[in-house]
Amino acid sequence: MGFIVTLIIVGTLLILAEIFLLPGVGMTGVIGFLCLAVSCACAFDTLGTIPGLIVTAISSLLFIALIVYVLKVKSWRRFMFHKAPGAADADDEDSIEIGDKGLTLTRLSPAGSARFGNTVYDVIALEGKIAPDQEVEVVLIENNKIIVRPSGSRF
Repeated sequence: MGFIVTLIIVGTLLILAEIFLLPGVGMTGVIGFLCLAVSCACAFDTLGTIPGLIVTAISSLLFIALIVYVLKVKSWRRFMFHKAPGAADADDEDSIEIGDKGLTLTRLSPAGSARFGNTVYDVIALEGKIAPDQEVEVVLIENNKIIVRPSGSRF
């Protein structure tokens, strides 16, 4: 019984570590989920059907509660960029909008740098590769990504 409880606690702690300490790594969360699954299997094997169902219900509710908590508090937002690296602040005169034209500074294959006005932004080519010193146009700005295409392109 102690082994099953230990697996549930370790699994929960590993999933919490994945959420708050090591986002994006993935292995910690997978191992935590496996600990919860093994605790359920061990409960069925050593304790029987009814206790196994109880342990499975507790583990499932715990896992669902963790997912709901993460979605509710949006804890991942502190790990996200809120503007494009190298981008100007929203109230700055140099901020860009869809349709603005600029000049590539590096080869975009698909990512690179482009100058819009007096500011250099990290950008991503919509399709293919774009050589340096080519005029590009902003087609999409989403989260921390600025998507561009060659100026005059029909796509």
